[in-house]
Amino acid sequence: MNAATTLQSVVAAAMPWIIHAQLHLCTHTATPSPPWHRSLHSPPPPVAGHDDPPAPSHDDPPAPGHDDPPAPDRDDPPAPGTDPSAVPTAPPATPSATTREQLEDTFRTTMTGATLRGHWRMTGAEGLEGKAPLSDEHEESYQIVDVTKVGGDRWIVRARIRFADRDVTIPVPVDVLWAGDTPVITLDRLTMPLLGTYSARVMISRSFYCGTWWGETYGGIMSGQIVRTADAPEDAPAPAAPAAPAAPIAPDAPEAPDAPDEEPDGVEHP
Repeated sequence: MNAATTLQSVVAAAMPWIIHAQLHLCTHTATPSPPWHRSLHSPPPPVAGHDDPPAPSHDDPPAPGHDDPPAPDRDDPPAPGTDPSAVPTAPPATPSATTREQLEDTFRTTMTGATLRGHWRMTGAEGLEGKAPLSDEHEESYQIVDVTKVGGDRWIVRARIRFADRDVTIPVPVDVLWAGDTPVITLDRLTMPLLGTYSARVMISRSFYCGTWWGETYGGIMSGQIVRTADAPEDAPAPAAPAAPAAPIAPDAPEAPDAPDEEPDGVEHP
């Protein structure tokens, strides 16, 4: 057998492997190529252990979670020097804030059928500027029939007002403004029949009231207790009106001289 025949035999024997390798390259299958098919320029297979990641250096930061201390067991005793009671706990659930509707219902219940009974003091024009003192205390009584919300901040207060010799029941339009959860009855230059024109700021807190009031040339303060009408005496005295200054006393006229007992000489009686 000559060399040509031998070369043909080798090529014929290797042809199935060559076809198989070509199919592998075309279809990208994972079937490994025979060792003899690899190109001389292909890189050598990696040696075991040469491509392992480098060991971490002592200066490198630890991977997250790798060096975290284990969570303490509930049954483990506390560490020495620690106070178990100082461990923070979840804050207790806070109750929901009172809504404006609930506050208005409380205000309506407090004022309906109640009597504001207390005292007031007043001063004149100079007192409004802080240049004169307040008067002595005088009793006051305001019987509230009911209160009705009209809309927004506006309310109607039907009140029986007894002041000096007056005793009237009138609807009073007021604004109820809120300082947090505290209602403040507000009047601005409100003219009330038989009483006059007034402004006022009256705070209602639990079963008490207090505030200020003023007119054109006078004003004052007021405070007292809110009592139920059934508990308030029906014959409570009406508050006294401030006493007017006394009129100046005119000096006494000189007395006429006494008539003489004897008539002078030469004078005859008719």
